[in-house]
Amino acid sequence: MTRFILKRLLILIPVLLGVSLLIFYILTLMPAEVAAIQLGMDASPETIERWNEEHGMNDPFFVRYLNYMKGLLRGDLGKSWTTKTSINKEFSERIPSTLILTFGSLAISAVVGVTIGVISAIKQYSIFDYTSIVSAMIITSLPAFWLGLMLVLIFSLRLNFFPATGGGSFKSYILPWITLSAATSAQLIRMTRSTMLEVIRSDYVLTAKAKGAKPLQVILKHELRNALLPTITVIGVILGGTLGGALVTETVFALPGVGTYLLHGVLTYNMPVVMISVLFIATVIGIVNLIIDILYMYIDPRLRSQFIKGYIAR
Repeated sequence: MTRFILKRLLILIPVLLGVSLLIFYILTLMPAEVAAIQLGMDASPETIERWNEEHGMNDPFFVRYLNYMKGLLRGDLGKSWTTKTSINKEFSERIPSTLILTFGSLAISAVVGVTIGVISAIKQYSIFDYTSIVSAMIITSLPAFWLGLMLVLIFSLRLNFFPATGGGSFKSYILPWITLSAATSAQLIRMTRSTMLEVIRSDYVLTAKAKGAKPLQVILKHELRNALLPTITVIGVILGGTLGGALVTETVFALPGVGTYLLHGVLTYNMPVVMISVLFIATVIGIVNLIIDILYMYIDPRLRSQFIKGYIAR
């Protein structure tokens, strides 16, 4: 297992290098004069030239990229072009908010989506089943920003149950969690329901029931465990969308996270801010996909046995 994890971590390195190179190249294609935006449109040509020289904008592309990667490997993320403060300090202050928002909403999505999907499959064609399917279809079609604004309007401004903005307390994350997990929960409900229906009709489930296994044991040990395999894969895909949706959710609820930091960097042509934000998102997605692969191997004994046979053969 350790060999497998190390191999996947080594694969993650060239992926992140490729992402960094691609984003760095895209940022060099910005149509506007970056120095003029940072200094103001009234800046003199001499001031603009001096700013370009100080920030290495006159250097060749690969020289600038290598200089940036050297600083990144040393743990020096540089300074923000707009605030002139250290990105290390600004970025480290925003990471907790994004992680709390992302993984909190992902946990809610997994619990709600899998639970309702399993019950809906077990009670197929019941009122609960029809209600969950229709509700999932409606929720999936709702834009995240609209849902967030409606939640703020009802539960913050009218009922005064939760804060409308900020991220200083547990209560301030409840509405963002609901906003971000709504669509992903609906996707998992439909996915879990369909996979559970396939498993329920399989021969090994019918055999377990014929042997007199208890209903709860059949559901947990035979049906749910096998139905979770494709669902876990979908959770990994959903994470990318969740991190992307965090940008919208953080903007609606004014949360000081990586999403708003990235958006501000894009709007102000702040290359160092955009670079570290995108690399952070790519790293989180890569690590979570590694965790999902490990869970896949743990849940599915066929994959585990194949890995062990391959390891022994070597």
